[in-house]
Parts: sequence; structure tokens; C-alpha cells
Amino acid sequence: MLTISLQINHDISQIIVSNQQQFKPLLERIIDRGDPMVVLVSNSLKVMSLEMQNNNEGIAQVSFQAKSIASCHGTDSIDEHKTKLAFTIKNNTLFFAISLPPAWTFDY
Repeated sequence: MLTISLQINHDISQIIVSNQQQFKPLLERIIDRGDPMVVLVSNSLKVMSLEMQNNNEGIAQVSFQAKSIASCHGTDSIDEHKTKLAFTIKNNTLFFAISLPPAWTFDY
């Protein structure tokens, strides 16, 4: 039982990391709220932990880095971010439920 659980966790972690490009626009939206000057640092997505709630559901705690491009100041900064990605497994397919914040709007 423990070996199966560890193998499942390893596979899910590998799937998340190997599909970073698919997560990129979603993770950027979580932190930048639509600011095009914030971009995810390539290959920075790491799975810190996985918590299986049952055989078909769980939460992945991930970390990633984002670069803020400050063209007017000539300096960039890199920030570390963490978030939780809820997932379900149905018919051998992994589905993620990612809550995105609403885009910022300004009324002048």
C-alpha cells in the first residue's frame, strides 16, 4: 500500500513538473492579475508536497519563481511564490482545479 501511494505521488509530481508550460499562464495569472510585466521563470515549478485525500483526489503544494520586469527602472526582480493545486483523477486522467483571481480593473 505505501509503495503504491509513493509511486502515485511520484508520477503526479513528474506530470506537474514536465508540463510546466501548460501551467505557466495560469500561475502567472494567479500572481500578476493581468500584468504583462510579470512572467514565470522557466523551469522554476517544483512540487514541494502531495497530499492524497483519497484515491482520486489530492492537493499539490508547489513553488515557482516569477520575474517582474521593471523597464522604467532598468532592474528586474525575482520573487518566490507558493500555491496549492487541487486535483482529481478520473479515468486515468489528471484534472486540476485552479482558482484564478478576477482581472484588475480601474475605473477612472
